[in-house]
Amino acid sequence: MSQRDVIPNRKKRLSADCLTVYPAEARLDVSSRCQLHCVLCPVASRKGRPFIGRGVMPLADFAEFVESNPQIRIVELGNSGEVFLNPDLPDILRYAREKGVATRIAEGANLNDASNEALEALVQYGVTILRVAIDGATQDTYQKYRVGGELKRVLRNVEKINSLKKQYQSKLPRLILSFIPFPHNEHEIKMIAVMARAMDMDIDYKINVFHGYPPLSNQEELTKLLGYSDKASYLKKTGKIYMRDICLQLWRSPQVSWDGRLLGCSGNKSVPYAKYALGGAFVREINSGPIQYARKMLMGLAPQQDDIPCSSCDLFSDYQRYDQWFTPEEIRASMERWRKQVPENDER
Repeated sequence: MSQRDVIPNRKKRLSADCLTVYPAEARLDVSSRCQLHCVLCPVASRKGRPFIGRGVMPLADFAEFVESNPQIRIVELGNSGEVFLNPDLPDILRYAREKGVATRIAEGANLNDASNEALEALVQYGVTILRVAIDGATQDTYQKYRVGGELKRVLRNVEKINSLKKQYQSKLPRLILSFIPFPHNEHEIKMIAVMARAMDMDIDYKINVFHGYPPLSNQEELTKLLGYSDKASYLKKTGKIYMRDICLQLWRSPQVSWDGRLLGCSGNKSVPYAKYALGGAFVREINSGPIQYARKMLMGLAPQQDDIPCSSCDLFSDYQRYDQWFTPEEIRASMERWRKQVPENDER
């Protein structure tokens, strides 16, 4: 029995004070390169590029991380760019599968450019989730936000993946169509759902959380589907702040940049918690003083400190405004979610 076959005792995953963690998940940004120029992209359009930079994580770095962290059972392959622009992606997926590490691309991909080898690797090596950003049912609406993208190419690649799933008799990856309603595409809310069903994709309507677009002209249609149409109505319906789950990444699945810097969460575009957190440095750095202080801030146990990335985040401002701090119970529950995302042996 290998180290990776042994599921660590859950009591060892999280210290009693919720400050020290030994997560089973990690987030590795294997490519910060992107060929599109999406209007509200935090990297391309909101001054995140100088901090994030442009590059890809080579197979050697990914392999070193996996070898040095046998407790990691699942890895999210994304954050700031287009994962399919990493030429090592097929080998990364193959290596992860050989080592018993589940992979997912749930952060999202635009899927405009993907080699046949990469598409086959998705299926052959059992990527659990592939979320595809398709913010328009027609080229005219799609390109208004996904500037530089071509809808036909995206749909063609989805068709290839579905064909490969049949060939390999696999249920994986689960395909999700991600659609952000804007004033220019809200008339396609129902049409995009039909498109998703036709392509054997689940649909996920996401709310625009960035300033820069006017509100929807017809919020009733989205409200009928989701029960809310913006951040305010989401808070009213659920009692929670929209996208709150991102902050739990500091505990459950810390984010590492393509060049090894520890970002903590996928929303950090300002200050790294550590200059290098790959390989054997990962567990040490995700439990260092700065990120532990950030966890205290998010639990409402420490005052805001300007050199902590959370201080410049809109989510943290909302926690202060609504007094919605993270509780040990919420944190502990999030630490066990990885179990639901590792496929059983009979799922392929």
